[in-house]
Amino acid sequence: MAKTLFGSVGSPIAGRRTGGTLRRRSALIPFLVVGLSIVFASTTLAAKATTVTIVDRFTIVQTFGPWPPCNDYGGSTDTATGIEHFHYTDLGDSIAVSYNETFWVTVVPTRPSEATYQRQGTDAWAFHLAKDGSVVFHESFHDNGVTFDNGATYQMMRFYTTFVYANGTVLVDHNFGANTPPEGC
Repeated sequence: MAKTLFGSVGSPIAGRRTGGTLRRRSALIPFLVVGLSIVFASTTLAAKATTVTIVDRFTIVQTFGPWPPCNDYGGSTDTATGIEHFHYTDLGDSIAVSYNETFWVTVVPTRPSEATYQRQGTDAWAFHLAKDGSVVFHESFHDNGVTFDNGATYQMMRFYTTFVYANGTVLVDHNFGANTPPEGC
């Protein structure tokens, strides 16, 4: 289930089954970053360097229903809290964009026989968009304390992707994931 570039891993609740889709927020942020970069680039590439930094604290509560194909997962209410940083710098001939999210998730299972637990993670993205059209993108995601067997074991899910495009050619398209959700979860 760990998707690639602009995929579904980048969210605090990504390790949990959500009825076939993961939080759409994680897929929208990279598109927002690229879109903002293009808008800013069109008006400021000839101007002096411009830097914008946005810091946001968030709390997201989601309830997940039972999902028997995923090790008889019984459902839960997950509360994610964290902080995200968005940093944009227009360098004149290129644009550098970075995004970082650090989060903590408290999972309260629906079944009383399953214990409440906590996990934490990070998600970091870096974009470099040059005036000549070249693009460098990297994402690093970690979710420590994910369980796919109703709390019997916990592990760190991690995912990395790097994408480089220059001179009309994809030079690098590399993805790596470890301890990703089992098929169907």
